Amino acid sequence: FFAWGDNDTYPLHYLQIKEKVREDVTVINMGMLGVYLWIDAQTRGWNNKGVAYSIPFSSYKEGFNYIPINPQNINQHVSVRAIPALRIGDNRALEADFIDIPFNQYTLKIDLSKKHYLLDYELAALDIIASNATRPICFSQEIMTKNLGLEKHVKFNGLTYTLIKMETPELPYDLAKMMRFYKNEYTLNGFDNPENFSLCDDYYQNALGYYTLYSNLLKIASSMLSDNTSIDDIKAVMNQLDNMERKCCFKVSENYQTYKKYIADRIEEQMQSIQED
Repeated sequence: FFAWGDNDTYPLHYLQIKEKVREDVTVINMGMLGVYLWIDAQTRGWNNKGVAYSIPFSSYKEGFNYIPINPQNINQHVSVRAIPALRIGDNRALEADFIDIPFNQYTLKIDLSKKHYLLDYELAALDIIASNATRPICFSQEIMTKNLGLEKHVKFNGLTYTLIKMETPELPYDLAKMMRFYKNEYTLNGFDNPENFSLCDDYYQNALGYYTLYSNLLKIASSMLSDNTSIDDIKAVMNQLDNMERKCCFKVSENYQTYKKYIADRIEEQMQSIQED
């Protein structure tokens, strides 16, 4: 599980270490992969729970954190394991159009046409994916998949993004898993009490995950409309949005409300079209 910041990393460590929840999952903070000594600790086996690496720590250089990319425009492919990591910081460009990532009897192709350089943490993350391809791999944030060039190879379940063995032009979603999560696991207990948030501004409210989850539901509802999903399924998502608003003491921003109204209007248009047919 690739996490990014404090708020999606340390709560998971607490759950694993203190509560003994899903100790089989390896939590990797992608931001920390850019720290020289942290890569050293991981490659030497500190708390990596069986995570394999193919690029040795000696290939990374302290103080140099990127590989320039020079696309060839000739459909030139290079395997992530063949990338000469010694070039990091040497001002020698990686001459390729695609990076190929072997992934559980499938090849993920990363398009380099719009990428000017490959950061050291990106190289380390891609190496981890290639070296642990038989394990399920998830990301906490969509921006992480975009940074790695994997945004067309993930499925969204309402909370996390799972790497999949296919390429899709639009972000697919796992509606069944998302609905199970929101119905059976996610709770808004305590969100209706203003005293719990007396010292919180919008930033910290977002850190609690409320706005993230609300935004994720909007994203799924929008995708469902584009896919012509059944009206009943879309309404189930919209009802969950209403439920979140009712049980929370702080207001949803105007942008979210406007987008929600837009989706609701689209639903009404589709219902009218069905009735006319």
